[in-house]
Amino acid sequence: MYSAQELHHKNIHYPWVNTTQVTETHKNYTLHATGEATLQSGRIYIALPSTMKMTEETKKKFNIM
Repeated sequence: MYSAQELHHKNIHYPWVNTTQVTETHKNYTLHATGEATLQSGRIYIALPSTMKMTEETKKKFNIM
């Protein structure tokens, strides 16, 4: 789990530059790999609240692998 501040810090430093998307303002997040990638940064990760239940609908909505 990561805090929003930790994710912001990761997102501006190599190798995580621009690979993390924070969805809302919560206390703790869990990173999930999406099916999206860029040539510059590679795999895109989405930070979802750690309390969020992972359902098929959630996976489809955020394109989570």
